[in-house]
Amino acid sequence: MELYNALKNIVSLQSADILKDARLVNILSDFKAYEEFAAAKFVIKSLISEGLMAKFIFEGQSQNDYETIIANNKQNLVDNYGFKEGLSEYVLKSIAFALGWIEDIPTMNSDTVSTDTGTKVEPDIEVEDVDDGKKHLTFRQIPITGNVQNFIRKLESQGYTVTNSYNHEYNVAILTGKFAGVNNCQILVVGTPISMLTCRVVISLPEQQIWFSLKSEYQEWKNKLTTKYGTPQSYEYFSEPYYEGDGYEMSALSNEHCQYSSYFTDKETGGTIVVRMSQNGCVTMVYEDKHNSDIGESEKNNIANDDL
Repeated sequence: MELYNALKNIVSLQSADILKDARLVNILSDFKAYEEFAAAKFVIKSLISEGLMAKFIFEGQSQNDYETIIANNKQNLVDNYGFKEGLSEYVLKSIAFALGWIEDIPTMNSDTVSTDTGTKVEPDIEVEDVDDGKKHLTFRQIPITGNVQNFIRKLESQGYTVTNSYNHEYNVAILTGKFAGVNNCQILVVGTPISMLTCRVVISLPEQQIWFSLKSEYQEWKNKLTTKYGTPQSYEYFSEPYYEGDGYEMSALSNEHCQYSSYFTDKETGGTIVVRMSQNGCVTMVYEDKHNSDIGESEKNNIANDDL
C-alpha cells in the first residue's frame, strides 16, 4: 500500500495522535507502506523520535499555509538529517494528505530514492535493538527484551509459526509450536504499548479434559521450575461449593472457584515465572521480565494520564 494511503487509513482508524506515536513505524510495516520506498521508514522514525512530527502537525493546525510548512520542514530534513529532497517532500505530503491538509495525491519518482552513488536503498524493516546494559529473563535462551518484532523473528528461527501477527491495539502476537517436548503449544509474545519492547512471554499447553491429567501436568511443571528457580509461592485451593474429589473440579476451574498457581522469582534478573491452571483447562506458564514490565506499566500510566 502507498504510504499516503496507509497513513490516511491509520489516522481514520485511530486519530491524528497516532502519527506522533513511536508505534507508527511498525504499524506502517504491517500496512506494507515501505514497499514502494523503503527509505521512507527512516524519515518517519526521525520525524517521531526527534519531535519533528509533533512540530509539523502543530504548525499545520495553527497555520493554513501548508505549502510553506511542508517546504520548511522538508529543508530541515535535508539540511540537518541528510535525507533526500524528493523523499522528504513525499513523506511530508503523505502526512499532510492523511490529515486532510492537501487533496492532491503525493507522487515521487523512484529514482529520487537513491544514494549519491546511484544505488537503491535496500529495504530494512527491522528495528535495531540497543543494549540497555540490563540483565533480562530469558525464554529458550533468548533474552526477553528488544523490539518485539525482532523477538518474534528469533522464535520463528527456532521453528515457531506466527498465527496472529503483532496486534498494536493489544500489544500481542501469537505463535504456535513445540515447547519442551510438547507439541501444539501456543506462545503469546507481549510488548510494551509505546516503545514496543518485549516484556512477557506466555506459553499455553494443550487443553486437558480430565482433572487428574491437568493436575499431574501442573505438578510436573511446578517441579521442573522449582528445580531451576527454587521454592515458589503457591496458591492451590477450591472455593465453595466445590472441593477436590467432588467430580466437578473442571467446572470449578472454569467458574473461577479453583486456583492452582505458583510464582517463582529469578534471583539474577528479578524476573517472574508463573505456572498455573487456566480457566480453559490448560497449564499456562508466564515469563515476565521485570525491567521491561516496569517500562510497560509506566507507559500505560502515561497513556491513561494523557486521556484524562
